[in-house]
Amino acid sequence: MPSSYADSFPPIVHAIVAHGPRRVLDIGPGWGKYGLACREYLPQLEILDAIEVPQGRLRTQPVIYDSVFIGDVRDAPEQFFWSYDLVLLIDVIEHLVLADGHELLARIQRAGPSVLVATPTWFVEQHGEDNPHEEHLSFWNAAEISSHSIEVDVSTPDAGIYILKGRR
Repeated sequence: MPSSYADSFPPIVHAIVAHGPRRVLDIGPGWGKYGLACREYLPQLEILDAIEVPQGRLRTQPVIYDSVFIGDVRDAPEQFFWSYDLVLLIDVIEHLVLADGHELLARIQRAGPSVLVATPTWFVEQHGEDNPHEEHLSFWNAAEISSHSIEVDVSTPDAGIYILKGRR
């Protein structure tokens, strides 16, 4: 899904602001709307980066983000995440098979930052005709997220928004 539903935008932004990060990584930023929200609502923001797959939508990101890395985040080493306080995984995790999603979350958390995960609360069938990275391959609910980490702060499970606490 290239974009979350409009009613999920305010709770996601509230969760980001409540976390108060200074260094943010946005995985699969799409149009960059959450990056733009970080710029607007986080006065303490020092670094705002993004990582996008080569077939992704590189539209407004170079204007919004300090750096836009091109590549598959599953290939990023654990140390790639060291310099961030918060990693945004918004409308992305459902594009990974469960095992890859769990491995990605574990690597990010071991590196230290918290992770904001937002995902549909029901399985939405989506095929990646134009971009194979757009296909929905898994479904994540509160039980699936909670099984990943004992330090999960379920912000708004009815909206599919979770903050997984990092090691810092």
